[in-house]
Amino acid sequence: MPANSSSWLPTLIVVLLGGCGGVGSTPLASYETFTLSLENATEGQELHPLDEVKVHVVYKGDLARNLRLSATITDLATGGVVTETFASETKDAAAFDLHSTWKANHSTFRSKGRYEVTFTATIVATVRGSEPWATDPAKVVVLSAPQLDSVVVTGLSVGAPTPYATPLRVTVAGKELWGPVRVSLVDLDRARSVPEFGATLPFEGTTTGRVHGWNGVAMSMERVGVIQLQVVAEYGDAVVRSEPFSMEITHMVDSVGVQYRDQSDVLHPATSTEVRFDDIKAVVVSVKGTNLVGHLVRLNNDAPFIATADDFQIVVVPSLDAFPAGLGTHHFSYNVSSGGSARGLGLDVRRWKLESCGWAMADGSPLSNPVPPGTRVVMRASGWGFPDTSGILLFKKNQADFTLWERDDGQNTSGHPEPYVNNDDQVDTFKVDVRNSVAEEKWTTVFDEEVPVLGLSHAEYYFEVTLQDQTCTSGELTVPEK
Repeated sequence: MPANSSSWLPTLIVVLLGGCGGVGSTPLASYETFTLSLENATEGQELHPLDEVKVHVVYKGDLARNLRLSATITDLATGGVVTETFASETKDAAAFDLHSTWKANHSTFRSKGRYEVTFTATIVATVRGSEPWATDPAKVVVLSAPQLDSVVVTGLSVGAPTPYATPLRVTVAGKELWGPVRVSLVDLDRARSVPEFGATLPFEGTTTGRVHGWNGVAMSMERVGVIQLQVVAEYGDAVVRSEPFSMEITHMVDSVGVQYRDQSDVLHPATSTEVRFDDIKAVVVSVKGTNLVGHLVRLNNDAPFIATADDFQIVVVPSLDAFPAGLGTHHFSYNVSSGGSARGLGLDVRRWKLESCGWAMADGSPLSNPVPPGTRVVMRASGWGFPDTSGILLFKKNQADFTLWERDDGQNTSGHPEPYVNNDDQVDTFKVDVRNSVAEEKWTTVFDEEVPVLGLSHAEYYFEVTLQDQTCTSGELTVPEK
């Protein structure tokens, strides 16, 4: 542009827009009404634990979201503060009319004290960058005066230690207890809790006493001698202890080992793997204890016997009768008890297994796919341990169930993936006798394919077999059209 020429420079005008000022305003947004009121209580009213306060919140203004009602609990003696949200609405709206109820059941109130509870509601305008608006607060006071009076153990021997495994009763008493009272047992000799004893007793405000029964047994504290114990009850910051008492263990089972003897009389340790039932000649249970001599000992629910030594063995022959009907596996437990103490181990045993299934030529010659139509083949399943078929005609027992399928991958009309839906065509089903854990069914091949796949004229067959609780799926047998 020539130096002596005149020009008009463009002018940039910036307009700043703002919302209404004052209470209830945020950039570009405002409200007409946002209030919180108490419907069944007055400002500063004194309440008690489990009382309820009905709260009513009204909002009217620009579009907003995340309406939240909260109660802030302040311990007036210590200044401790905790806040809980007890109602919310996350939707976007220009008006809210929310009724909600707050219950004075926060764990804070389990401790004795005077608590101020402040109710407020907050909401946020949907405009980007908006800060939450809050209602004026409403307040009540909660007075909590729980009283945990006593914990008493009954059923104890008088003038002597109570024998181990004696059933006892623990009674907890108190007033204005509206939440759970935790009860524990302390081994005073070892200055530690006994984990098997722990209990939580429910109280509902008007309840003045609860009873907890204990069988007098806890493996973690077991040792021969007199054991000093004490029951402790806790509610909030209140703790009450029973009078110390003692239990005595005069003899006990320390450990149990389990081995099995195979048909060649070789001993094997029990492991996490299954053992074949027909491999077991006997089970050997090894017991070690303290002062067992002359005391009664019991294995499982068998008749008790008198121990002649502290260390001894019990020989057991497992029975097929222990297996649940139709199931091939069973866990044999061997629990030895004496004087209230018990130790045990187990052995997982399998009585049968279906190991394989597949196709074979009926004449014994090698099978070679594809197999022409009209060929005699055999569906065969084999394993070990299965009972032979018994009974006659319709009353036969222990048969194998064979189902013959023709694969039909192109017929999936279910809308579900193939792995979850079998769209194949069922050809036939067979009930097959079992002999020496083998089941065989002869079948003459046919070509039976509804729609040739990719122009290939062949049919693919497979079978499924179920024998007791075992199942197996064969490989495919291909039959060409000609």
